[in-house]
Amino acid sequence: MLSFRKGQMSAIEAIVVVVIIALAVVVFIRLFPSYLPTAGSEINTLQLDAMAQSLLSYIVTNPGNPTYWGLNASLMSAFGLASTGSAYSLDPFKVLQLVYWDYANNASVAVSPSNLRGYCSISQINGVGFKQFLSQYGISYVSLNYLWLFTVGYPTNWVISYSQVKQLLGLGNRYDFVIIIHPLYMIRVVNMSSSVAYIKVTDYSTGVAIPNATVTVQYFITSLTSKGNNPVFYEGYSSSITNSNGVASVNLPIPFNPNNYYYMVITAQTAGLKDYAYYQYPSIQIPLLMVGVMPLINSNGYSLIFTDPHIFTNCLLGVSLSNPSQSALGLRVVAVYKSIYNFTTMSINFTFNPSRGNNSYPVSCNYLSTKNTPNYSACYWNLPSTPMLLLVWIQRNSQGESGSVPLSQLLVIPLGYNPDLYLVNRTIIFGYPVKYAPTGVSRALVYIGDAAYVIKLYLYYRGNAFSGLGVS
Repeated sequence: MLSFRKGQMSAIEAIVVVVIIALAVVVFIRLFPSYLPTAGSEINTLQLDAMAQSLLSYIVTNPGNPTYWGLNASLMSAFGLASTGSAYSLDPFKVLQLVYWDYANNASVAVSPSNLRGYCSISQINGVGFKQFLSQYGISYVSLNYLWLFTVGYPTNWVISYSQVKQLLGLGNRYDFVIIIHPLYMIRVVNMSSSVAYIKVTDYSTGVAIPNATVTVQYFITSLTSKGNNPVFYEGYSSSITNSNGVASVNLPIPFNPNNYYYMVITAQTAGLKDYAYYQYPSIQIPLLMVGVMPLINSNGYSLIFTDPHIFTNCLLGVSLSNPSQSALGLRVVAVYKSIYNFTTMSINFTFNPSRGNNSYPVSCNYLSTKNTPNYSACYWNLPSTPMLLLVWIQRNSQGESGSVPLSQLLVIPLGYNPDLYLVNRTIIFGYPVKYAPTGVSRALVYIGDAAYVIKLYLYYRGNAFSGLGVS
């Protein structure tokens, strides 16, 4: 009898063990679906993460082909963002291509009312010559950013193609991807008082204040308080440390004056990592000059297009602007640029008149400066293929316009120099997210110049239908 009960208990225990094992398998399958390959040829999240990591590693360690494709995207036959011979150091001009694509496709809502005044189609352009100039490059419209800056619109082969990049990366129709680049810190000028600029530094992603950060300001101040009409330039550096609230008090060489022009390149550094921001006062409300950044006029680099605002009159009206035809009867432009690494100074001095005919076709700015023929309203300036800081000083030839129109203006253009200028304290996005798709993610710390950025790659697989991570 005893032996029977032992055998009966053994059978019951065996059944219980089998049931527990079966339940464990069911629970495992339910809790860890991403670890199991799905039916057919589908792919799981672990595989996507590995693919995303491999893909991002390739992008940030390879320069692409040709290695200088950032200066001419139409020549690109292999995609990579790295500077030549510098892994994890991104080429500023290649990143600038992503910025252009972002503007053309509004991926990050970069063309929001805060920094875009609208699109200007070729039909709205006043200058016959400028229309011809845009048409020959296949440009149907331009974007008016920051009021005075215009960038090329779509369609044009000046902006890289997402489908081409996807093909060059070897991704088939079942995959899509998004590249996101954002700064480490949010850097803002929160107040200007007396001879002090108060600058706040916070973590870009969390908004938490960054204490004990070294804040350095490279300032360019144009003072108009001196006698005569010639401005006085102040250029220099000043540093301070952020307090527990993330605020640094940085001294300036002269007391704050609302009649002066201020431009600051601000760096915040902590734990060996540096980030940049830019500040300009006063903000441009009525542009005395329109500036375009365009490649391919010079096949080896970028060109700047200077135009009289009269060309864009139809585009600028109705965007909280006075009629640009009131801006000036003529403009005198003095441009000074300084390379980031080897400081060089160059000046060109020429005059614009608001011609709307064939004389709006851009000619060489050097031609205008040497011939002194103020009959044109647009010119181009070919620049060396190195990052630089370009200062453009504009003065009205005539002084009789409305008091709301400034007598002079300072524009600062960091060409290829921290492309984040065009999306200050914002995110650069390249590519298209896919909702409700398996998603692999990879991240890396990269540099543009000496500034640190976070780059993320989201890889989407279209062959499945459960929710992915999305883009954040």
